[in-house]
Amino acid sequence: MDTNCRQQEEFRNAMAKVATYIDEKKGQFVDELQTLCSYPSISRDGEGMDSFLPVLEDFLTRYDCRHQVIPVRGTYPYVFAETRDCSQHEDVRLLNYLHYDVVPPGPLEEWNSPPFDPEIRDGCIYGRGVADDKGPLLARLQALEAVRAATGGLPVRVKFFIDSEEEVGSPHLRKVMRANRELLEADACVWENGFKDESGNPVVRLGTKGSLRVSLTCRGANADLHSGYASIYPNPAWRLIEALKTIRSGDKVLVDGFYDTVRQLTKDEAEALATTVDPGAQEKELEKLGLPEYERGLQGADVLKALVGEPTCNITGLTCGDPDDPTRPVIPHVARAFLEFRLVPDQDPTEIAAALQAHLADRGYDDIELDTLGKSWPSRTQVQSSFVQLVKSAARAAYGREPAIHPSSPGSGPQYVGEQVLQIPIVAIGVGHRHSRQHGPNENIRIADYLEGIKHFAAILLLMPHLHDQDAGRNA
Repeated sequence: MDTNCRQQEEFRNAMAKVATYIDEKKGQFVDELQTLCSYPSISRDGEGMDSFLPVLEDFLTRYDCRHQVIPVRGTYPYVFAETRDCSQHEDVRLLNYLHYDVVPPGPLEEWNSPPFDPEIRDGCIYGRGVADDKGPLLARLQALEAVRAATGGLPVRVKFFIDSEEEVGSPHLRKVMRANRELLEADACVWENGFKDESGNPVVRLGTKGSLRVSLTCRGANADLHSGYASIYPNPAWRLIEALKTIRSGDKVLVDGFYDTVRQLTKDEAEALATTVDPGAQEKELEKLGLPEYERGLQGADVLKALVGEPTCNITGLTCGDPDDPTRPVIPHVARAFLEFRLVPDQDPTEIAAALQAHLADRGYDDIELDTLGKSWPSRTQVQSSFVQLVKSAARAAYGREPAIHPSSPGSGPQYVGEQVLQIPIVAIGVGHRHSRQHGPNENIRIADYLEGIKHFAAILLLMPHLHDQDAGRNA
């Protein structure tokens, strides 16, 4: 038997033992997840952040990880952890990026059960953080136990870098990563932020879009005026609307240079998207959302290509007048629009903001004030990376079906910091599904998906020793 065939057989035998162990431990693993999600840890207002930290440390110790708390001035501490044992390939290191903070629960009346008292209904676990991000965090720790039990130890060294402020934009992430660069050294990184799509395919994401959030403020008189004078006094709301119409027309952004640096999807990336397109699932999604069609009448693979490969300009809010009584007969003295640009490689949010400012000035709207509210850069790992191929092989073993490879998430996040500082391949996987309602009321995951998510990470661990092999476990 040649080496490759022997490795495949060893992997299949180990994976079968791992899967059996995880199924047998289902009750324990689910109970632990409910426990972890019963503790608030809301970075936006600080609720529970201090009290959750020792709970997290206890779980890290329970799963035999030595850890250290990394204090950060002005925010809550980050946490670094590393497995104590590595019986075989000490020199192969796998890093995990996760976060322990969650968003506020939102309107409590919209929850069907208390957000921090996780409840199981119809095969799903409901609770804040169960999908984003305590479920993925715990699933990876539990995978360590499964691999140890099935094979007698861990095949590679595993590291965890756990953010405390992801839900508020991770403003200190770059500084913390740079300061701890040696601790974080690894051959590859598994990020959080994956799910199952509408067709039930596990989604592996290779990056995120960048973002630029701005406000545009147009001012008129120094106070609201009676609307009877609308024939002689200017209304800043109309002027703002006219300015907005110069920024976007149809589906195109009209700011000069906006598309100049856009990196088009490669042939490999487009083909990866096309492999898991399900028109039937798209129709069901539209029906569920009460929409007749996608933007521009997009269909099939073009939906996914637009979702992950095209930059956007979106209005997230418009304000003027009296929000408590919009019928009040006034000429508003100020009007504001809030815009959000989602960017793709190699667009730079700083350059886009400058181009937008110049665009307004060139068209006579230099009186409109532009304020940058937030920005992040796009990131993307190449589809043909050996680590991506390994993660695909692991997904096939865990889920029994081909994963959907998305070159990017349609959303944004701090993954670009990891890409720039660590300079290693990064992929994102998770335990949720398309309607897990992260950040919304009734956040949930399916228990079956959770167990498969544990198996997926376990399979990645088992394949990691072969990361740099020619086949990277493709046929495992």
